[in-house]
Amino acid sequence: PAQVFMGDVGALAIGAAIGVIAVIVRQEVVTLVMGGVFVLETASVILQVGSFKLRGKRIFKMAPIHHHFELKGWAEPKVIVRFWIISLILVLFGLATLKIR
Repeated sequence: PAQVFMGDVGALAIGAAIGVIAVIVRQEVVTLVMGGVFVLETASVILQVGSFKLRGKRIFKMAPIHHHFELKGWAEPKVIVRFWIISLILVLFGLATLKIR
């Protein structure tokens, strides 16, 4: 688990910088693939809110999705390590597609 939390100012600045760099080097899709866990977390919140507003039902026990897994009984370190592994695989896949181009 995190011992130091970045505030909104730092997190938004880093996200904006990554987005600007992706646009400059014209690798927007690869950046989305490499940040797949972040995209999944954001998409889970969007889907949860949309589903609840439209149907009155929740898709997940709680959003973002890492809280859903924790409520299903997974320990927090287990969720974190799994997300790290998924992130590593997605980054390696993204880097491999850069080499192909």
